[in-house]
Amino acid sequence: MIFFGIYVCLFCLVLFLSFMDKEKDKYVVGAYVAIAVVLVLIVGLRPIGLDKDSGEYEKFFYAGNILVEPSFYFISDIAQSWLGGMRGVLIIYAVLSIPLMAYAVSRNTKLWFLSMAVWMSHFFILQNTTQIRVAVAT
Repeated sequence: MIFFGIYVCLFCLVLFLSFMDKEKDKYVVGAYVAIAVVLVLIVGLRPIGLDKDSGEYEKFFYAGNILVEPSFYFISDIAQSWLGGMRGVLIIYAVLSIPLMAYAVSRNTKLWFLSMAVWMSHFFILQNTTQIRVAVAT
């Protein structure tokens, strides 16, 4: 429940900051980067089982003989050796997908926060939170 509380507060902050999209000074850039970092932490540290797919990813992680793409096994091996488990898989996927998406948004539009609010309203929940492998692929 705390996940959704933090997410809604962050979403409201992004909507508020969308009024400051005109000038890109160091404070706006800093706020944009800070929000992307908080999104990485929210996704990487969320409880396993909060969404429908994380339980399946946990089965993939511990079973080892299920047919998934090779990148999942590569990331799982890195997470197992450096970060110690399934939580590491979530963190690695969050670190791969969210900063890249935030960078792409900032490069394709002048309305960073408004575009981030649109992204957070649908694609973030669908891809970055639930379908983590799809988020890295897109």
